[in-house]
Amino acid sequence: MDTTLNKNFSYPKHLKLLVTALTTLFLLFGIVVYFLKQMAFFSKLSETEGPISIELFYKHSGKTIFWIIPYNWITATIFTFLQFNSFIVFIFTDILLISISLILANRFQQLSKTLTKRQKIPQFHPDNASFWKNVRKDYCKLSSLLFLIDDHISLAIIFSYCLNFFSLLRFLTKLLRDSEQNLIVKFHDYCDALNFTLRIICLTLFSSWINEASQEPVAILNSVVEREYSAEVGRLLLQIGFDEVALTGCKMFKLNKGLFLNIVSAIVTYELIVIQYNNN
Repeated sequence: MDTTLNKNFSYPKHLKLLVTALTTLFLLFGIVVYFLKQMAFFSKLSETEGPISIELFYKHSGKTIFWIIPYNWITATIFTFLQFNSFIVFIFTDILLISISLILANRFQQLSKTLTKRQKIPQFHPDNASFWKNVRKDYCKLSSLLFLIDDHISLAIIFSYCLNFFSLLRFLTKLLRDSEQNLIVKFHDYCDALNFTLRIICLTLFSSWINEASQEPVAILNSVVEREYSAEVGRLLLQIGFDEVALTGCKMFKLNKGLFLNIVSAIVTYELIVIQYNNN
């Protein structure tokens, strides 16, 4: 599929650079937040327990695990490895979803650019019928590819939104209720909240770009001159109108710009309720 699209549209410019930059940014920032989390826990524990050892640190940070299995350097190493890897998996889940969104949105945008170039050439084209037929075929391929990908990553989308959304709500609740915290804990909390906020914003905006890019050909197709218009143009217009191309969370919600406003509205409503309860 990708080889065929590369022949028709060429490889999207700056796509690899953008994906690499976003991956590096989220990965580095995520690792910094992870180590800040350990420092914040160590600092908070030292305030309550006084001077602490490595064993005491692990028994408190993984008390559910070390209550079942005995602590030693092997179990502590395995626990650290699994904890760090689960953190990295959460980060790469978002990176994967953002990268898929970028690739698909760029492909739909390339289709629109092809139609725009065609529109700028005034003379009649002898290959008119075959051109519009190929354009509709390319649109069908991209739509089918997106629906296929959506079936496989819908659960990952729900997992990502739930994790980021509830982590952000937890921070806001903690911010309102726990005002007396040391500097390291506060710094970690703000960095953690910024991390989740950036991931929600990037995932929502880049995913909604797919829906926007898939609708761009409508304006171009509606302005096709009479001598260029054919049955294929009409079919393509109908297909774009009826097929709402967008990633979804198991068909329960669509990833578009309206979703971002819904998330902001839900956070504000939740915080108003928490503030009211605190005042009472």
